[in-house]
Amino acid sequence: MENSEIEGLIIDRTSIYKNILDPKFGQYHALDPSDIPVLALMKEAVAGFKDNTGQPVNEARLLYDQFIEQIIPAPEISYLEEQVGGVNGWWCLPDNVILGSAILYFYGGAYNLGSAFSYRNFVSHIARISKIPVFIPQYRLAPENPFPAAVEDGQFCYNGLLEKGYDKISIVGDSAGGGLALVTLAWATRNAVLGICLKPISAVAISPWTDLGFESPSLKSNGEVDILLSEKSLRGNAERYVNNEDSKNPRISPVYGNLDGLPPIQIHVGEAEILLDDSLRYANQASKCGVETAIHVWEGMPHVFPANVNQLVAAKEALALMGDFLIKMNT
Repeated sequence: MENSEIEGLIIDRTSIYKNILDPKFGQYHALDPSDIPVLALMKEAVAGFKDNTGQPVNEARLLYDQFIEQIIPAPEISYLEEQVGGVNGWWCLPDNVILGSAILYFYGGAYNLGSAFSYRNFVSHIARISKIPVFIPQYRLAPENPFPAAVEDGQFCYNGLLEKGYDKISIVGDSAGGGLALVTLAWATRNAVLGICLKPISAVAISPWTDLGFESPSLKSNGEVDILLSEKSLRGNAERYVNNEDSKNPRISPVYGNLDGLPPIQIHVGEAEILLDDSLRYANQASKCGVETAIHVWEGMPHVFPANVNQLVAAKEALALMGDFLIKMNT
């Protein structure tokens, strides 16, 4: 590759520290040189994807599912279709599990795309590294089912896992699913204080979409380097999901919520994505509220880069950190 091509994949790391990456809870991961040619190939493969905003939703869902299903699944994982809390979904089940523990995983897709079935291959890696059964709910999508349908389904599933006897529940998600995971985390924590349910023990958010009010500076500053997302496409999806509600409602945008008392949270985000500041702002706010928070920012990485576990060194390293964190929280 030419030097100019390589430079186009990397952002000046000083931009991170301008955006509140506090060393007390944040860690910056430098780009592994072997990931540079992989990123170049990824950029070519998804060229034109992020600006295709006029595509019919059913067609977009089909293409998105096909894209996600290309991930090679982890070995030694079995799958079970089941209904939890009245919501259909899929279990990813490792051979040896930590008894009493479960992970509730919310998939990404801007609240308009994605499916539990298509996400099984990626989520199988989280099940394997954590040794914890993972349930992926097929939560309802916009525009057919706008807010609060997805939020309600998340609550139904959390209660359903408790009813099944799981007393150590971690909540995990990516992108919009990362935002939904943090919304569900706050709801379950509040209910635990009221004595209504058990408190979640931890959460992991991968490139979470925490602000559907679009106030994160990286929406503009990273607009050119983000290879997957555009502000225009996100605004279209947000409009269909929010459905005339206040976009700063904490049940829609968790960065505006009360984060007091939340369990430990680990966040992973790519430096080269427009949702970078959604993660940084949320982590900063959580830390100020006394939440045990760890945010990992990965140089040059795109949106939800851990999904490229079979190609990127950074993805493998990020998943290993997630696994260590989840095992620690569950033992």
